[in-house]
Amino acid sequence: MAKKVKFQRHTLLQRSTSYRHSRPESGQGLIEYVLILALFSLITLVGLNAMGVNLSETFKKISDSLGLSNSPEEQLIEEKTGLQVQVVDPDSQGVPGVQVFVYQNGTTYNDLSGTTDSNGEIYFELGTGTYSFMAFYQLKFFTSGMYTVPDDTLAVIQVSPNDFPVKVVTEDGTGIPDIAVLAFREDGIYTGTQTVTDSFGEANFSMLEGNFKFRAEYQGGEYWSAVYTLPGTSEGVIQTHRQAFPVRVQDLAGNPMEDISVGAYREDETYSGVSGQTGTDGVIQLGLAEGQFKFRAPYMGEIYWSDVVNVHAIGGATFTIPQTSFKVRVVDSKGKGISNVGVYSYREDGTTYVDRYDRTDKDGYVTFTLIQGTFKFRAAYQENDYWSGVVNVPADGEAVIQTGQGDFAVHVVGASGKGIANITVLAYNPGGKYLGILGTTNSEGIAYLSVSNGSYLFKATVNGTEYWSDKITTTQQKSATIQVASQSESQSYIIHLINKTNKPLEGADVYVRDSNDKYTGISGTTNSDGQITVELAPGTYIFRVDYQEESWISSDYDFPGSDPLTIKVPVK
Repeated sequence: MAKKVKFQRHTLLQRSTSYRHSRPESGQGLIEYVLILALFSLITLVGLNAMGVNLSETFKKISDSLGLSNSPEEQLIEEKTGLQVQVVDPDSQGVPGVQVFVYQNGTTYNDLSGTTDSNGEIYFELGTGTYSFMAFYQLKFFTSGMYTVPDDTLAVIQVSPNDFPVKVVTEDGTGIPDIAVLAFREDGIYTGTQTVTDSFGEANFSMLEGNFKFRAEYQGGEYWSAVYTLPGTSEGVIQTHRQAFPVRVQDLAGNPMEDISVGAYREDETYSGVSGQTGTDGVIQLGLAEGQFKFRAPYMGEIYWSDVVNVHAIGGATFTIPQTSFKVRVVDSKGKGISNVGVYSYREDGTTYVDRYDRTDKDGYVTFTLIQGTFKFRAAYQENDYWSGVVNVPADGEAVIQTGQGDFAVHVVGASGKGIANITVLAYNPGGKYLGILGTTNSEGIAYLSVSNGSYLFKATVNGTEYWSDKITTTQQKSATIQVASQSESQSYIIHLINKTNKPLEGADVYVRDSNDKYTGISGTTNSDGQITVELAPGTYIFRVDYQEESWISSDYDFPGSDPLTIKVPVK
């Protein structure tokens, strides 16, 4: 409500009267002068108005010159209030997204508008006065009645649409859910109305009278209905012709590629949202609408594309990933293949693993399926890594990994440097991990262990005591030495085995144990004379004999008193 605040005003006439009352006689001439001046000013204002001069501004300047500008009679202070506008359908349900315009006194648009919210409502802040409102819905205008501010608080505009379902379907008529559908006039002008299909594939519209058509945005493409005249038609249909479309992925040799992820894209590489994995036959059935598509498959860090095809105009699509078989061989120092070695595949930088791993066969070969490009390979063997050079797949035919494996001599000697026979020698990495590699010293005290290029430690156990070599690198040294007990503490003994008939027992495995029945690490296999040579420190020992899948334990024997020692084994 506007409030009036009164101020005292001194008009030109009041000033003239004041002069007249104060000087009734001599002031007569002054009054006439003022009246003439006022008449002249009026004539001047009329002329200025005819010339297009802003009269209010001109009057203000004149008032300022006369000292009258600070004397208004009254001033209006306007209070603003608000009014809620709701756009509803015939069921009194709010209609969202409708643009509403405000008119004052029912005729004058006051440059104020807005769009209804999800409840079909919008709030306008308005001054005191009379207003009407116009809603623009589906390219038609709907007008409210007249409302007075601040007496009224809610204005209602009713639009009159009709319910009209539009169904988006596949080739067999099955509805497709979650598809955006937009409504257009027959001439292609968008009505501003859109909705999304429900679980049955229906998009439910409220439409006015007229001719309309509808567009579904699906799989990166646009699909149109026919033109429908409303009212008079009960529902609309948009046919996408979606159906299963087979895509086959194969390698260079034409072999099917399984478990390949394939995505469908429009010609402009807009993703359709449809993808899947190929089966054992290399085929994936993709549910696609009709139109132009191409197919994308990421594989081993690369992206491969098919050609553009007209889906459903042809029976299916096939595209090739340039993959082929490639062999890698792991060999020793003499070029002989090494079996059961794990081999890993990498890009040429040696750090990007391409998820290809296998173990070599009896000839040292492993076969990988790889795409065209440059690669290198790593063999993990005897706790060391061995690399191939960079190879070009498939042009280079195969890759070779050289481990440098060969027989490495380990000497087990006493203080005098004399070799000790029948001592088991084990190979370890520098961190102390046993590598599963062992050998037994011969009559010269030498054990040959098959190790590759790398660093190792070797251990021998003699009379229950462990002795170690220094750390050696096989590419820099040809042999290693393990120094055991001094000559004064141990010496060589010949152990002779015979059977029941006093004949030499050949091929028997003999293990030397101490008086506590603990294995000393000393062993050997009897020769044709039934003999082994062992290095023993003074003490008491027991001998276990394994022969023809049977075992036999001897009595205790004291050394050196038992030298030489002949043991009869109760076997034939």
